[in-house]
Amino acid sequence: MSWFVAALVLAVVFGVSSETSASTPSVTDYTCKVVSHHPHDGEAFTQGLLHHSGDVVLESTGLEGRSSLRKVDLTTGKVLERSLLNYNLFGEGLAVLGQFAYQLTWRNHQILVWNKDTLEFVKSVPQHHPPEGWGLTTNGTHLIQSDGSNKLYFIDPVSLSVVWALTVQSSRSHVSKLNELEFIKGFIWANVWFSNTILIINPDNGYVVGQVNCTGIIQPQPEVMNGIAYDEVQQRLWVTGKFWPTLFQIEVCPVSHSTSDQTEITPETCFGVPPKIAYAPQSQGAAALITIGAISLVSLLYLLHHR
Repeated sequence: MSWFVAALVLAVVFGVSSETSASTPSVTDYTCKVVSHHPHDGEAFTQGLLHHSGDVVLESTGLEGRSSLRKVDLTTGKVLERSLLNYNLFGEGLAVLGQFAYQLTWRNHQILVWNKDTLEFVKSVPQHHPPEGWGLTTNGTHLIQSDGSNKLYFIDPVSLSVVWALTVQSSRSHVSKLNELEFIKGFIWANVWFSNTILIINPDNGYVVGQVNCTGIIQPQPEVMNGIAYDEVQQRLWVTGKFWPTLFQIEVCPVSHSTSDQTEITPETCFGVPPKIAYAPQSQGAAALITIGAISLVSLLYLLHHR
């Protein structure tokens, strides 16, 4: 019987490892293509960025004594309206859901709620989990928050408490330092702190399905890249960074790693956002068949052994 148990354990392990390798999606590489560039306040320590309406964006800036929520004309860089945070608060990620703008604070354990149009302060809500506020976005139902780790937290917009946490993982390497967030066509886009990389994350399972390299978009680079905004109506995509004097409208283009791939990169193959990448359920089915087959093989060997 000990022989049978050992063989069964091997079969289960084999099936689980097969399922893991079969179900982990590959990561598609993209590069940034600058469409246009606009003035941006080079004194703004950008922590959150989102499209408000027309040619207007909302921006959250950080640093104690300098944090703010502002409405900005993206074509001129002019600050149209600004609300200053209390001196001791460090502003962080920003998201709009319904009539409210939600602004995180770094280590102050508060979520600030504002009127999204007038920028009038509504209320402050205590937040102790996660312990730090970094990036914020929304899928239209929940707020989604990062804390500088590989976790994303789905937050109820009424109670502002965490409903569940999602672990982000990649088939390439360990994921960490997730920062500013934007929800674009069903996927979460995340700046990675201290890099010029944007990860594209499937919110259903936490897998990274795309990686955008924006290295060299600004020279010299004043500070880290941070800030992603998307206009759903006109499908425009912008990025900027902390203390950057420029806000860039970009498109992302797929990168081919195959010398045999003769696909020409043209305007038709570049796009404001990558197409929705379906998580293939057939890979899970194949893994299940492998597992069943392995266990069946063990059963057959057991019967032959005890004939």
